[in-house]
Parts: sequence; C-alpha cells; structure tokens
Amino acid sequence: MARTMPKLLIIIGLFLFSIGASAQVHRTDQIEVELISETLTVVPGETTWLAIRLDPIEHWHTYWKFGGDSGEATRAVDWDMPVGTEIGEIQWPIPEWTPFLGSDLVTFTYEREVFLPMALNVPANFSGEELALSTLIEWQVCDEICIPGEANFSIALPVAANLEIDPQWQQAFADTRSTLPTPVDAHGLVAEFNDHDGKVNVMIRADGAQFNDIDEAWFFPVERRIMRYAPYRNVMLDGERIQVSTEQHRRYDGSRTTMEGLLSFVDNAGNLQAFDLTASRSPVAWDNSIEIELLSETTNIVPGETTWLGLRLDPAEHWHTYWKMGGDSGEPTSLNEWDAPEGTQIGEIQWPAPHWLPFYDTGLVNFGYEEEVLLPVAVTLPADFTGDQVELSTLAFWNVCDQICIPGEQRLNFTLPVGAVPELNANTQALFDEAREVIPSTDHVIRSMIAVAGERVSLGFEATAPIFDDYSEAYFFPEQRRIIKPGPLRDVSLQGNLLQITHQQPRRMLQDLSEVYGVL
Repeated sequence: MARTMPKLLIIIGLFLFSIGASAQVHRTDQIEVELISETLTVVPGETTWLAIRLDPIEHWHTYWKFGGDSGEATRAVDWDMPVGTEIGEIQWPIPEWTPFLGSDLVTFTYEREVFLPMALNVPANFSGEELALSTLIEWQVCDEICIPGEANFSIALPVAANLEIDPQWQQAFADTRSTLPTPVDAHGLVAEFNDHDGKVNVMIRADGAQFNDIDEAWFFPVERRIMRYAPYRNVMLDGERIQVSTEQHRRYDGSRTTMEGLLSFVDNAGNLQAFDLTASRSPVAWDNSIEIELLSETTNIVPGETTWLGLRLDPAEHWHTYWKMGGDSGEPTSLNEWDAPEGTQIGEIQWPAPHWLPFYDTGLVNFGYEEEVLLPVAVTLPADFTGDQVELSTLAFWNVCDQICIPGEQRLNFTLPVGAVPELNANTQALFDEAREVIPSTDHVIRSMIAVAGERVSLGFEATAPIFDDYSEAYFFPEQRRIIKPGPLRDVSLQGNLLQITHQQPRRMLQDLSEVYGVL
C-alpha cells in the first residue's frame, strides 16, 4: 500500500493541474476567450507580454479598438495585481474593413483568431515566488447579431532568473507582432487631411518607392463622427502619395485640426502593411499628379475693398496644366459656381504668361505651366457686410497632362475673418508677388499686325524703342484657336524695335483676323 500511494498522489496532482489550466479558456457557442502569457516565467525589473486570445466561430467577428459603424472593442479591466506591477495598453493588430451586407454600414473587425498583446512590467523590487494577476475581460462577438460577453481570468507565473518562452504561444506572438502597425514615431510618412465639399480626404505622402505596387488601401479613424465609410469611398494611388476620400459624417466637426487613424494597404503580392498616423489639417487638395490649393493674399477680408485670392496648382514632374487657351490641346483651369455673400464681386482669373510646351516629337504645342503656378482672382465683399467672418467656396476644374490628360474637379472652401484693415499673409505674399511679375502688361505702346501669305501667317510687332535687342527668343500665344499652327514651323526675327514671328496656317484658319488677341 505504501508503494502505490505516491503514484496515486502524482496522478491526482496532474489531474488538478489540468483542470486549472483549462479553466482559463472561456467558451461560448460563438467564441473562445483566453488570457495567455508569452513566457512561462517572469523576471523582476523586466517586461514580458500577455495577450487576450479571441477565436470566434466561422462568420463571426470581434472588433478593433474602434468598431466603425457599430461594435465595441475588447477590454481588460479591474486588474488585481501586486503593487508596482504595470499592464500596458492593448496593441491592436491590423483590422479588416468589413462591409455589413445589405447596408451602407462598415465595421472594423477580426474575422479570425486574434491575439491582443499587452506589456507586463514587473517591478524590480518584487520579491515573491510567483506573480499572480487577475482581470475582467469584456468583448463583443457579432455576425448578424452582436452578443456581449465578459469573464474573469487569472494567471500565475513563477519568478525566475530568466524569461522562459512558452513554446505553445511562441509562434502566435511572433505572427501577431508581424501584423502590428508601425507606430507614428517609427516611420517617415507625412499625413494631412482636408474636408472640402462634404468629403473627408486623408492624404499620405512617402519618400521613395514605399507605395509602389499597392493594390488597395484603407484609412481607419479611431473615433466616431468623422466619416461615412460607404457607399462612397475613393482611393487615389499616385506614386508616392495615397489619398482616401469618403463622405463626411452628418455630425462631422469641421473645426478639428488633427485626425488620428490607421493607414492599411495591401500590395500586388498580397502583403499587408499598416501605419499609425496623426494627420494635420491642410488647405491643399490632391488629385492625380497635382496639388491644388485656394489661397488668400491676406489673413482677413475688409468689406468694400478688393481681396486677392489665388488658385495654386502644382503638377508633378513632367506634368503640366493649361493657360486660358491650351494650344493644340487641353482645357484651361476654371473657377465656377462661387458661393459667397450676396453682392460679392468675383473677378476673372488673371493668367500669368504661359510656357511654350512642344508635345514630344509630334509637332503639337501646348500653352501651359510645367511648374507651380498661382492664378489670382479679385474678390470684393459688399461695403455693408456686417458678419464676423466670410466663407467663400468655388468649384475648381483643371486638366493635368503628360502623355495623357487627367481632368480634375474639386470644390474648395475658404474662411476669412472680417477686419478693418487688410493684413498681408506672410506665408502667401511671395507667391502673389511672383504671379504679378509674370502677368502680361496691357500698359505698353507696342503696335501689332497680322499678315497671311501663302501657307504662312506672320505676326509683326513694332515698339517705339529698340526693346527687342535684349532678347534672343519670342513667342506669341493667341487667345483663340485657328489663328496659327504653333508647330513645328516657328521663325523668329528680332531687330531693334521690330519683331516678327512666322507660323504655318492652321488647317481651318479663321476667316476674320481683324481682332486677334494674345500674349507676346
């Protein structure tokens, strides 16, 4: 009898241990929930990792730290642990963008087994033989209905001289870390947002080729009342830039200056990456291969006095926008459908001198801007306006072209406080000054004529002084089509006070050339 007792005690001991371990798995008909540790031991003064394991059944899901249109995040609360022990915030793996079938609702979820890690910091002066912790875990698991759940969990880890990895969970923690987003302070992405025309546009710029070969991208905000996630969602993938646009939430706060969230994208090979972001407000609007911005020369607006606004267009390298007549092709930029206080006078676009842009080896020529340009517009508020601020809005249209042309349209908003004396904006003053320097002058005494001979059209200019001696090249940009054929023939003769530019006739030249307007 004495020989069999130890064996019986060992069997009983193993059985009791097994019951204690399995009790930490909470099971329902929809999910398994468990509190686990990456290590079998803890070391005073060192950090180990715990995790909440959530494993819903097929078609069911749990939620990211913000659930989107519905759903509550998993939480671990009411921790009971030794004094000085610290539990970090949950580290959230990349969520899934989950449309709710038959509706415009979208939730941010995990439709799979997921591990939610938390750092466990053991105080250096901890002297016990075992570290015991307990917590209440709350979750929500959903399919067509949502079922909230909660359970108490405890875990006890022996104290040792070294951390010993638990082989059961080693791969799970490694896989989870590979799906954690890169923190804000660990990447060089620049994030901005704007909120024009009832849309929220989140814009992210990278240096280099980080966004090459992207197949799809998502932006997950971390709070409610920012955007409607469906049905409208537009993603622009443009080289080093990503823009995600959605409609504004009906209770969107237009005064916000920052927006936190997560950028997630998958490449053509199916690899998923994500980055935590804090986006700053920007007046700049993005579109394919161009930035667009509505600017003001002043920081305020004075009733009865002219204020200058300007549309800034900044095309990508090798791309261009168009002058008021595009040459052989292309449509000009325009500002239409102004929304301003009644009686406000809106002037025409003032066009800086364009560039002569031959289109590769085709013989075609475009008139436009291959670099940043500002198009000024005069705005005069009624003298009797009495408000504290003015909201101005316009629908901007443009074409940006390289070998192809991409039309763009964006409603741009601008708000200026009303003042008694105009105050110049130091951030925009140089742009307006540079634009004025290249706006053609109408105050001159140059005479012009046009002559047609055979298949050629000659434009002659005569000044009262030998002003043309200082120039080696000249261009004439007609404001109408069918005046000249810009290329390939263009013969220029400069001599003292005389200038002549000769082109071929266009195929269907205008019959009446008595009034030809343009820029020299």
